[in-house]
Amino acid sequence: YLKYNEKYEFIEKQEPVKLPADFKLLALLQDSKDPDIKKCFSYLKDRGITEKELWRFKLGYSELSDYRGWVIIPSFDFDGNLNYLVARKISDSVFGPKYINPKVRSSEIIFNEVTINWKKELTLVEGAFDLIKVKENATCLLGSEINESGKLFNKILENNTPILLCLDND
Repeated sequence: YLKYNEKYEFIEKQEPVKLPADFKLLALLQDSKDPDIKKCFSYLKDRGITEKELWRFKLGYSELSDYRGWVIIPSFDFDGNLNYLVARKISDSVFGPKYINPKVRSSEIIFNEVTINWKKELTLVEGAFDLIKVKENATCLLGSEINESGKLFNKILENNTPILLCLDND
């Protein structure tokens, strides 16, 4: 929606990110008989994702039609508030694009900032699934480049944080 700034200019205000109303942690669903949830676990196992990572990244699932058949990876800001989510479809039989992301500019968030120590070397990867494979102090760009006017870039400069880039070959 739109609102005014102090100069009475229109500025775009982004809608808050929300998890699906029935969001469930996959770590709690490991004994589920639901075939769609079993497919999620099979997909995650094929990607080498462990139970520890299910808990660490709060991977989730929803039975609502927009997210059924997708793995949901939430992101939390410095204060622990939800600021983004990535939903990844687990099968080509599920209708829709490969990923669902909220209508939030990725330059305005820091993915899982709640886990970042700005004084230690920070590993930057492209996507949320890449992030899961990094053992500590990392975030993802939600793409293949960093925006110089974005929140992540400025936080790195502000803290003089050493960076390790781990990007895909493309």
